[in-house]
Amino acid sequence: MLKNSYTLVMLIVCLLFFSACTSAGEKEEESTNEQEPVSDESETETTDNVENSEIDMDPDEPVPNSTFHITQTSISSVFYKSSMDIDSDFQKEVVETLTEYDAVGTEDGTKLTLPEDILFDFDSSELRSESTEVMEQLVQVIDTTDDDVTIVGHTDSEGEDSYNQELSEERAEAVLDALVDAGVEEDRLTAEGKGASEPVADNTNSDGSDNPEGRQQNRRVEVTVHGFNE
Repeated sequence: MLKNSYTLVMLIVCLLFFSACTSAGEKEEESTNEQEPVSDESETETTDNVENSEIDMDPDEPVPNSTFHITQTSISSVFYKSSMDIDSDFQKEVVETLTEYDAVGTEDGTKLTLPEDILFDFDSSELRSESTEVMEQLVQVIDTTDDDVTIVGHTDSEGEDSYNQELSEERAEAVLDALVDAGVEEDRLTAEGKGASEPVADNTNSDGSDNPEGRQQNRRVEVTVHGFNE
């Protein structure tokens, strides 16, 4: 009888001990699970802060038009300064003009080369009607400085030297007059002719035959905008 009672008591003790251990394990697991929402809440709060920050920036708010105060722009070896506030379209047009007319830097400026065929008919000093657009392009470049501009006419070696000299001078003067008509101050402009004395290509081939491509390159007008690369 006592033995059975002792066994019953021990069984009850074991059950109580097991129950206590199970309860403690569940509480520990609940404690761990309760900490997880804290992390989620913190992450949510951080995300909300980022979203709120983005919402504060109104994407529909208009952006004001920008202007550029260009202090120095380069293309190849060409550099220029401007004291004007100019927009990107103007800047783009100037750079396109420099590229189109093979602009190169000189000691005190920038030289653009205008081929004969865009300005004059062969053996003529009268500007073609299509040259109006060329003059407008030149004016944009010239207006970026307050310095002087030198215009030099060149011919090929075909014909008498005296005739070529006169033709080169007349062509340079024609460009000067067109620039004045386009709004450039005349006292900034100087025109001169070099005839065939400064070729940039061979007028004849090595065997003495004619070189039409070379002669065409030599028939040109060079416009140097002083102060453009300082």
